[in-house]
Amino acid sequence: MARPATLTILLLLLVPLACARREKGKGGHHQHHHHHHHRTEDAHRGIDGGPTGLEKRLEQHENHFQGLECSYNHLEKYVVAVSDYMRNKFGQGAPQYIPLEKGSICHEDATVVQDCSKVREMNASVKSGVYRIRPQGAQSTFEVYCSFEADGAWTVFQHRFDGSVPFGRKWSDYKNGFGSLKGEHWLGLEKVYALTHQEGISYTLRIEVEDFEGEKRNANYATFSVDGEDDGYALHVGSYSGDAGDSFKGDREGEDQNGQKFSTMDRDGDACNPCIFGDIAVDSCSEDNGQTGWWYSNCGAANLNGDWHPKGSHIGWASMVRWRMFRKVAPYSFKSSVMKIKPLIK
Repeated sequence: MARPATLTILLLLLVPLACARREKGKGGHHQHHHHHHHRTEDAHRGIDGGPTGLEKRLEQHENHFQGLECSYNHLEKYVVAVSDYMRNKFGQGAPQYIPLEKGSICHEDATVVQDCSKVREMNASVKSGVYRIRPQGAQSTFEVYCSFEADGAWTVFQHRFDGSVPFGRKWSDYKNGFGSLKGEHWLGLEKVYALTHQEGISYTLRIEVEDFEGEKRNANYATFSVDGEDDGYALHVGSYSGDAGDSFKGDREGEDQNGQKFSTMDRDGDACNPCIFGDIAVDSCSEDNGQTGWWYSNCGAANLNGDWHPKGSHIGWASMVRWRMFRKVAPYSFKSSVMKIKPLIK
């Protein structure tokens, strides 16, 4: 079944070559000496300081090359879309198109789209899955999981549901990402920064949590972004709405995580020196939370990257998948969580 789609990709890739060959062959072999004669005259005119036909010809060729380059970039967009469609329809065994790393002389880099919303704009019937994007200003392309839903095209940057991926990791892992995009994963703070700092685009955040009793709730934040690494990937969220409770803010003094830097086991930004909880002193919230990374503030009411616990042993842990404002009665580790963003419609 994959052969027709594979042939389509090959044909699309050959289009620029075919066009270039047709352009090259327009003059025909019999014009060779004629062109040589004019090149000689052009060169003499250039030496004498007059108008240079050779320069004009070079300029024409340069303009033609720019046109081919831009056409190739636009064509590459469609090849990426076809490749992603095949991978999501036929699985990982389907051919994958990986754009070449190259400089672009076009005014617009049309190689890939900037987020999942642009993927849907290219194909309204596209299905949820893994797609390659390149946010404005990003140094390279990267893959994300796109969740295409009735209310928008969401880019997922965190997913927990079975504990198959350990989240007790160092700064470099949280910076670059880990896990499987179709399973449990953390996309990476550097990628989230690239997404949320595109010129003229603001993002909204949705957090989905599910308990072991099957109840699902949402926490929505009108705006969402993280700062760059030099500023600790600090968290910034706008106004809250939803039914899961605002656990970023919490309900205790000093635990509002809005504006807080990210912390890991090897890079502490939680400002605990120490933090006191009853008769317990905590120097590092990450260490106290299974060495997992989060925007800790006085440790706080939220840590969806905490240790995952199976049903029956999900109560009473210090390190857990925590969203305390959903369940306040006892320390409760949730079954699943999703963190995803989409462009804010103004």
